[in-house]
Formats: sequence, C-alpha cells, structure tokens
Amino acid sequence: MADNTRIEWADVTFNPWWGCTRVSPACDHCYAATLAHRFGVGWGNDAERRIASEDYWFKPLRWNRRAKREGRKIRVFCGSMCDVFEDRRELDEHRKRLSELIERTPHLFWLLLTKRPQNIPKKRFSGLSNVGLGVTIESEAYLWRMEELLDISVEMRFASCEPMLGPLRIQRFLPQWRVIGGSTTAFMDQDRICDWRDPNRAEWSYLLGLDWVITGGESGPGARPSHPDWFRSLRDQCAAVGVPFFFKQWGEYASMGRGGAGWDSDEIPLRSDGFDCRGYEALIDDSTAIMCRVGKKAAGNLLDGRQHLEIPEVCR
Repeated sequence: MADNTRIEWADVTFNPWWGCTRVSPACDHCYAATLAHRFGVGWGNDAERRIASEDYWFKPLRWNRRAKREGRKIRVFCGSMCDVFEDRRELDEHRKRLSELIERTPHLFWLLLTKRPQNIPKKRFSGLSNVGLGVTIESEAYLWRMEELLDISVEMRFASCEPMLGPLRIQRFLPQWRVIGGSTTAFMDQDRICDWRDPNRAEWSYLLGLDWVITGGESGPGARPSHPDWFRSLRDQCAAVGVPFFFKQWGEYASMGRGGAGWDSDEIPLRSDGFDCRGYEALIDDSTAIMCRVGKKAAGNLLDGRQHLEIPEVCR
C-alpha cells in the first residue's frame, strides 16, 4: 500500500490535524513533537493546530474502496501527530467531520489512541463496528485511563503500554468471568480464586475488558530503558485470559541477561561497530537486568527468543 506506516500494529496513519500538548511522563521525549518542529508546526497549549488539507481528508475514502475490493480490513491509526480528544473547542467541528468519515468507511478499522479518555463522549461510538479506542498507560500512576476507557461503549478497547516506564498489573482490566453463588460474588483471575458454597447453583456472566495490549520500550534521544520483566509480566497476564499481546520493540536498550551474568550474544544481534555499550541496571523487586544501549534496530523485538505480534480478529 502506497500510504503505509512505520507503526507496526497499523496499516496506515491518518492525522486530521497536527499538534498536541504534553500531559504525562510518556510525552517527555515525544517523537511527534520533534517531527512537528521540523515542519514548522507548534506544540503546546498556545500553539495553533494545523488542520489537514481537503485532499488529505479524502484518503480514507480511497483506502475504504481498496479494502472493499480486497475483502479485508485496513487498520488506520488515527492520531500519530495529535490527540483526537484534546480538550480544545476549536477542534469540535473537525472531530465531527472525523466521526462522519469513520461512519462512511466501514471497511476500515479505526484505531484512536489517547491520553485523555475522560474527554471521549460515552456514546459517540456506540453501534459502530469499525472503531477501537485505546489509551496510553506508561506506569501504574495512569491506570485510571483504563478505568475511563472501560466505561465507554465501543467495539474494541486496547492499551498501548509504550513507552513502558514501570511494571503494570492489569488483571482487573482484562476479560473475566464473574460467578455468583449464594451470597458470594467473586472474580476469576490470576490472584483470586472463587469460593462459593454450591458451585452447581452458581450463575456465571462474562465481564468485558481490554481486547488488545500493545507494549514497547522507548527509542530516540533521551530514551529510558524498560525492564524485561515488565514486558514478561504483561505477556503472561494477557496469555492467562487469551488477550492478544503485541510486543512492538525493546527500544534503544537491549537486555544482556541478569545482573552479573555478562553479555548474552545469543539473545540479541549486537552491532560490531562502535555502539554505546554503557551498562544500565534496572531494578524490579529482587531482580536485576543489565540493559545496554545498542539502538532500536539492533535491539529488535524478540522477547525470550520469539516475536509477539498478535492482533485481534475484529480489526484484521
């Protein structure tokens, strides 16, 4: 496809406008802000948002026709250079136009990622089968974004844990079975086991949760390393309940094994020419990992020797 993207979990990107404002630590080294500056687009509360041209707004219609011909969904990441739900009233007319465009392109699957889920109208996407809403979660301090997301009626919900800046326990946001028996109500997950008096008389219901988890380390200047166990934990939490898990990248830093274990040349393809090999120790509980800055390409995306590139069926 001519209009492809370097974002691995999408086929194309669409930006109704450029510009945003930093709101949390995940924004500290924002690639979009750097790229926007190169093109003369301002960033922050006081900067104007650059609205896309009329010709650009017609691109999704062309993608939709192609997807229909090919009999498949085309995944559109909407908002790589903006946050569609930024709280600015002058953008309302463009958001309305975007909503109408989404309705007119049923053969596209729109992936809207935000750090501002509290601004999403609760019922705007109800009834649309081609929309996935996602939130960025970089650390435990921002799990509230998932709570906001699960309150919204939408076809698919996902979390982008990138850059991952700390361990995340997300079991309570993943799909669960609820069992009601007698006077006992409990949730089935990895941490809690149900206890009821008469399991034969129990009533079961399914609680919806996140449909997809994407994660990855940080890349670019000033990148912060992510501990391998943070990624492993997310992978295992998703596997326990069958939620697709997409490990995008290590970022700038690669794992060289446990503390004191030395270099593990079989684990990662190391460059032989002058990469920055200053060791970095990242701590989590009682475990230590040796991380080395080798660059995004050399670090790759193998987690324990394999790729994890799972995508939900609904947006294939």
